[in-house]
Amino acid sequence: MSKRFTESTVEDAALEWFEGIGYTAVHGPDFAPETPGQERESYSDILLVDRLRSALVTLNPEVPVETIDGVIQQLQRPESPSLIENNLAFHTMIRDGVDVEYRLPDGSTKGDKVWLFDFEDPDCNDWLVVNQFTVVEQIGSNRHERRPD
Repeated sequence: MSKRFTESTVEDAALEWFEGIGYTAVHGPDFAPETPGQERESYSDILLVDRLRSALVTLNPEVPVETIDGVIQQLQRPESPSLIENNLAFHTMIRDGVDVEYRLPDGSTKGDKVWLFDFEDPDCNDWLVVNQFTVVEQIGSNRHERRPD
C-alpha cells in the first residue's frame, strides 16, 4: 500500500529543504505573542521588527538607526489600497533599495539607499523560514485568522 501525502508531509519536506540551503527553520508558535520566545507584539504583526532592524543595520552600517526605523515604518504601512500596487512597490524596494535622506554630523544632508537584501553576498542575509505563522486581522467585528504558506 502506498503512503499518502498530507499537508504536514509537504510542509516538513519544505522546511527540511530550506534548512538544507541555509535557512533557520522556526515553528511559528515558538515566537508568537505572549510566549518566552516572543518576536511579535500581536498576531496582527506580519514583520519581525527587531529581527528586521538588526538585519538592516548589519546590511546598511553607515545609515543611522532612526533612518532605518523610517524604512521599517514604510514597510509596515503600504501606501495604496491596491494589493497589486503594494506588491509592485515592495518588489521595487527589494530590487532597488529604499531611497533615504539623513542629516550628517556637520549638518549637511546625505541621500542614500537602504538595502533590504545583500545580493552581492547572500550569506550576509538573515534567512528564516517559519511554519504555522499565524496572522490575525481584525476588521470591525470580523476576525480573520490566516496561516500563509
